[in-house]
Amino acid sequence: MVLFLLITFLSVTSVVSRTPGQIKTRDLRDLFSLPEASTHPIRRFRDENDIRHDVIAVCAPFRGDNTRDFIFRLKAQNVKIIGVQHYQEFPNSMSNPSEDPYVTTHPIDYISLCDAWLTCERNPEKTFRKRPYIELVESDFADARWLENVVVKTNGAIPKKEFDFIYSVPGDPGQHKSPNTTCNNGGWQSHCRNWELAKQCLPILCTKMGLFGVVVGRECLPNFDELGVSSHVKLVEFQKYHDLQVLFKKARFLFVPNKSDASPRVLTECLAHGTPVIVNEDIVGGWKYVNNKTGAFFTDPQNVEAAAKKALKISENSRGVQDTFQVAYGKEKSAKALSAFFNDTFGFESKTITFV
Repeated sequence: MVLFLLITFLSVTSVVSRTPGQIKTRDLRDLFSLPEASTHPIRRFRDENDIRHDVIAVCAPFRGDNTRDFIFRLKAQNVKIIGVQHYQEFPNSMSNPSEDPYVTTHPIDYISLCDAWLTCERNPEKTFRKRPYIELVESDFADARWLENVVVKTNGAIPKKEFDFIYSVPGDPGQHKSPNTTCNNGGWQSHCRNWELAKQCLPILCTKMGLFGVVVGRECLPNFDELGVSSHVKLVEFQKYHDLQVLFKKARFLFVPNKSDASPRVLTECLAHGTPVIVNEDIVGGWKYVNNKTGAFFTDPQNVEAAAKKALKISENSRGVQDTFQVAYGKEKSAKALSAFFNDTFGFESKTITFV
């Protein structure tokens, strides 16, 4: 182990001692062609010309030595490492008891590792200290026009509203898929989608308010029988991306009890479709999208009814929801904002930068 660390240190020192001008572009292109460059939690960036080989993103904790060492190699070659809040509470300690054990057995100071951050924090200056940051995450890039084309291509036309709410809660890894199976109340997905809070709120939405919803990914009829809401929900399997977009368009609002969620793309995809949202106010990220024109917050069963009533009212003006989102977010605005941040921070000269 000591010998390995010594060899790694010497090789890194040798590379770092070279000036940026001495680093061959071909070397970086070769590194970026490795499988690790497209492996979770790594994401690449593209500008208006092509994939950039001088910057790369880390969007979650490493789950193995290969991706960790790959990022160390890039950093040694002066590639800019960008931290992205995309995954649960990352880079802060995570609350999910089902998280990969590698995260705790191989602790890393990700804030120091990364040269800059894309953040969803309410108070980012407290988390990122002296690191440059921008309040922008991947969910900001939802493209209303592109998503509408996906729906039209899949459905044949823009559908009308067909049900009151939609809730995406995939089954947990290892869960046997059968409508008559009882789903575990714990597990990785259950924690991320806050199934415990959902179980408390669904009877309010369904039984008390008489609403009908579509639950995506959790085909566990006994669980919904136990809640007394089976006749008020349609359970569907985990959907292909384009089919899920059609369901988002058909819903009057999206139900988001999630807490450990930094960049909820389902939230912004719904807003881009003109579908309002009700969101757990304690969510890590996504809170910034919620206002009196796009939806409402809730925290528990006592106030979820008021949030749902407000969202149903807002859903009568679907275009207003979509326009409100596009004024502040969307792919075009976010790509320009990210480019400006990289240009100012690192001296890049791009017009737009997006995730690959």
